[in-house]
This record gives sequence, C-alpha cells and structure tokens, in this order.
Amino acid sequence: MNCFARGIGEGDVVADPFSASNQAGGGTIVPEGLPCPPLEGGPKSVISRRGLNCKAEIPTYNEPVGLVTEVPEGNPSPELLNSLSSLSNSTLSLKGRGRVKNSRFTPHPSRFTSRKAAFTLAEVLITLGIIGVVAAMTLPTLVNNYKEKEIITQVKKTYSSINQAIVLAQTKYGTPGDNSGLFAASKDHFAVTKELATYFNGARYCEAGANAKGCKDLNYKVKYATKQQSSSGNMGMSTELLNYPRIVLNNGAVLAIQSKESGCDEVEETGTSFNPDGTIKTDEDGNPVIWTRTRAVCAGIFFDVNGNKLPNQFGRDVYRVDVYRDRVGDTTWAAFGTQSLHNILMDKKNPFVYVNYNSGDKFEW
Repeated sequence: MNCFARGIGEGDVVADPFSASNQAGGGTIVPEGLPCPPLEGGPKSVISRRGLNCKAEIPTYNEPVGLVTEVPEGNPSPELLNSLSSLSNSTLSLKGRGRVKNSRFTPHPSRFTSRKAAFTLAEVLITLGIIGVVAAMTLPTLVNNYKEKEIITQVKKTYSSINQAIVLAQTKYGTPGDNSGLFAASKDHFAVTKELATYFNGARYCEAGANAKGCKDLNYKVKYATKQQSSSGNMGMSTELLNYPRIVLNNGAVLAIQSKESGCDEVEETGTSFNPDGTIKTDEDGNPVIWTRTRAVCAGIFFDVNGNKLPNQFGRDVYRVDVYRDRVGDTTWAAFGTQSLHNILMDKKNPFVYVNYNSGDKFEW
C-alpha cells in the first residue's frame, strides 16, 4: 500500500518532529508508489503538503475502555487494522476477568440463547401428588376437630339455655332455688313442656310421636354412648326424642321433656340391669335382672344440640340432664353420655367418651 492510502500524496514531505533531520528543517520526499517512511519519534508527525504546513494525528490506543477513535480519511492502514484487532482481543480478555464495563467491544448475550429456570411437567405432577397425599392424610382430622369444637360450643350453649329457662320459671312461681312449681305432680309431660317452651326465646312446641304435625323432620332414633343390647338381641337405640313432647329452639337444638307423675318428690324407680359390656344381665333362669332405687327427680330433659343432623349419638351431640328440686344436674346412666357432658362442662381435652357402632347390627359378646 502506498502513502496515498494514508492521505499523503506524491511529492509530499513527511517529517518526524522528534528526529534530528526535522529539527534541522529537513524532511523526506515520498516518491510515487513507495511505502511511507516510518516515523521514529512518537505518535504525532507533521506533514508538509506541497509547502502547506498541516498536522496529521496518528491514532494511538492506550486505553481499552470506551475509546472513540477518529480514523483519517481514506482506507485504514494495515497498522490501524492490527491495532483495532489487538484492542478488541484485549477488551474481551479483560471483560472475562470482570474488569471492563460498558465497552463497545463487550459482547452481550443473545435473547435467543438465554434460558430461564423452570419446572418440568413431571416435577409439577410429582409436587401436586405429594400435596394431595398430605391433604388426604390431614384433612379428615382437621374437619373432625372442627366439628367436635362446634359441638362442644353447642352443648355448652344449650345446657346454659336450659338452666336459664329453669331460673325464669322459678322466678315466675316465686320459688327461687325450687323447681317444684313448674314440675308439679298435677302436670303431665305435655303441660310441662308447653310451659317450659315459653321461657326460651323463639322456641316452638312439638307433640310427641313420629307423625307430630309440623315436626315430622324429628322422626329419628339415637344411638347410646355405649353398646346396649335390645330385647331382640340387636344394638339398642334410644327413642326418647320420639316418645315425649319436644321443644325446638331457635338454633335448631331439640329438647324432649320426661316429667314425673310424682313431681319432685321421692319415688321408687325400676329398670333393666346391664353388664359392663352392654349385654343384659340375667339371673340363673335367664330372666333379666331388674334394679330398684329411690330418687327425688322432677324430670329428665333429653337434648340434641343439632337436631336431626348426624351423628345423633349420646355422648357426642345428644345428652340427658336431670332436673332435681334444687338444681339441674347429670343423670346417672353412662349410656346417656354422662361422662362426655361432665368433661365438656369441665373444659377437659378430648371430652367425648362413646363407642362407635352401627345401628341395627347384631350384638356380639
């Protein structure tokens, strides 16, 4: 390549400002077609172009970062191209060591080659499967705990409502602490139940029996808290919520009232005896053993805290309390859920005491 490629024409004088000949006013004449003479003194040279003095900046690349270079007119020289190539390589090398930022020679990752982290379909399905297994194991327990807490709250509320109604009746009769006014011997189940219903806010009265008008939804039996053998040999079921007149509270709870013909006076009671396993106790001849006792109980109140909703079992959502002359208290028969009610009123943990069985099953012992 001749000097014309670098903007120096034929007959021009190229002078090196740092050379002795230039300091003496000399120079070098460039013949036509010959390469430019090398410069010896430094990066800048003075070119005398046919008697006109002008300066030509020979570019230097002493800083690898963000350098903008003005290239002289004409095609770039081989030295310039080599300098640019060296500069680009050194810039890339420095960037790899984390020392160069914002260089025009710094390569940037392509949006077509970058990949974002993501889950595969198999990983998603496995995760969902694990979540499903854990939910299947824990959800029934959580639901059961919630239902038990709800029943506990309803039991306490219903028990409190019964006591408040009894106190209102005592106030009406002017006999504080004495329940003989409401449960007088002259009144039967129906009269006592109708009057007691007036002491509950928003309650309604229902006759006894499965076909009672307006109360056909209450045609159901209740399981005992423990297994009880019936006369037919099957699991026994309670019919007290069917056989006695009832009160339906505004929260759905159902009460059945069994008043005593003797009022609140002492009376002799009898009943069938059961073994601890729930079988009927018999004598040597195979006849049922009958128990006898004397008690002063005004009435028995059976209550189902959620009406005909399941589980419909004593010791869970159904209970019995006895009305004495001076108080309302527990009954004595464990099959009526006595232990569960005691635990609930005492705020004990895991209060429910019952045996889970299916109604109508053959009693086995």
